[in-house]
Amino acid sequence: AVDRAHILKRIPVAYPDQKAFPDPKDWSFDCEAIFFHRGKVHVLTKHRAPGQIGIPQNGTKLYRLDSQRTDRVNVLKKLDSLPDLGGWVTGADVSPDGRTLAVLCHAPVASVWLFDLRGAGERMLSGPARRLVLRGADQCEAVCFENDGSLLVTNEQRQIFRLPLSRFEPASAPRNP
Repeated sequence: AVDRAHILKRIPVAYPDQKAFPDPKDWSFDCEAIFFHRGKVHVLTKHRAPGQIGIPQNGTKLYRLDSQRTDRVNVLKKLDSLPDLGGWVTGADVSPDGRTLAVLCHAPVASVWLFDLRGAGERMLSGPARRLVLRGADQCEAVCFENDGSLLVTNEQRQIFRLPLSRFEPASAPRNP
């Protein structure tokens, strides 16, 4: 039998720039996209219009968990952000070779962004980007690399889509000033 007490542990976290929980004026601290890179947990936020849970705002912020204390709150480190990806972020993964970050977006435009991590350092959303808009994919919620050349995307309707990286087009992701 597996001793689950040694596998699972509660790690309390907080965003460094969140002023209140919940904050009635700022609904940009939801998170559905968590990935592991260079030995650390990273999260991308999913933004909503203040007071309107079903209305997406299309920006995201990238944070890293640098400590995993169980006895007190671990404050995430903010690394990067983008004001608009065309949809709210619902998933992310890093390629097996560690060179590419895939970010899945849903509503109003479903798409997958690929960010080149080579030379990006901590600012993983600031490197060259490629994008593939998803048509007829319904409510996409998860993405993972199948290998260094293709992604798998799933939706809430139980469909799985294979996306060859060769289908992605160069794109300009909006940058923060």
